Amino acid sequence: MSSEAYVMIAYGDKYVLEAINLVKSIKKFDNSRHFVLVSNIKEHELFDTIINIEHEFDNETNNHNKFCVLARIMAPKYIDYERFVMIDTDILCMNDPKYMWDTFQSNDNCFNCICGRDGSAWHWGHIDQISKQNNLSMLPMHGGIIYFNKTSPSFDKYYQDLLHGLQYYDTLGFKREFRNKAMTDEVIISYANAKNSIIPFDFADYPIVSFNLNNNYSVSENIISWGTAKNTFKTSGPTLFNHFTGLNEYAHIGNLYNKWLQKLGV
Repeated sequence: MSSEAYVMIAYGDKYVLEAINLVKSIKKFDNSRHFVLVSNIKEHELFDTIINIEHEFDNETNNHNKFCVLARIMAPKYIDYERFVMIDTDILCMNDPKYMWDTFQSNDNCFNCICGRDGSAWHWGHIDQISKQNNLSMLPMHGGIIYFNKTSPSFDKYYQDLLHGLQYYDTLGFKREFRNKAMTDEVIISYANAKNSIIPFDFADYPIVSFNLNNNYSVSENIISWGTAKNTFKTSGPTLFNHFTGLNEYAHIGNLYNKWLQKLGV
């Protein structure tokens, strides 16, 4: 049995369909690792394991908190793999993800991720004050592709720090300025990273994921984009994943996604 897996969270038909497309795109390059779906569907041939953790957010009414924050923070304790990458469903794989696994496994951390270059503007401009309040150096990070290593001796402490950040979200000074005053998982992860001296990999130096990369680019072009022309750079290798942020909110992102589905033959 594989000791490594890709994990996706999908509650709702459209998110399940996105997860299916993502798996199909990854399987063009990687058939050695397993695929885990956190969902309330019963079964699907593309997934080795399906886990339903709805009971973890019975008392939550905000959908973003339910399916994007609580689900992501609580899911790791149910994943029966030594190492796994949790990946958002609004993403497609463009190139062999081996580079991502090699990057995340290049150190002994129990957790790894990437970051943008938002600096003090991150978390709606409040991150410096939050860091000062908690006597930490909290850094921006991207929650769409995150890696866990449950074999690490530091995993249990790290996970407890995640749970602490979730439980004391408001007390720690984290802001609710996202969808309908929702929490964000990213600031919780940033908190746990700071408590455990984990530094995210810079997105431009490690071309793992782009945001809404235009379909006019070749999949083999050495380019990375954080979603704007200002944050688009030539890199050492091609982007592995394209993250379609806003896919379920904006028609033009949906059109871009469909063009990439066709381009990738998914």
